[in-house]
Amino acid sequence: MLRETILYNCSEPAFRTLVYFSVDCLNEIWMFSHYMII
Repeated sequence: MLRETILYNCSEPAFRTLVYFSVDCLNEIWMFSHYMII
């Protein structure tokens, strides 16, 4: 039941958007830190 709920939620467009947004933010932060170190 719980696994099915998680699978269903992961297929939700809003959830996917949130995940992609989070990854984008982390990527931006990583790039920023990388440039700051250089």
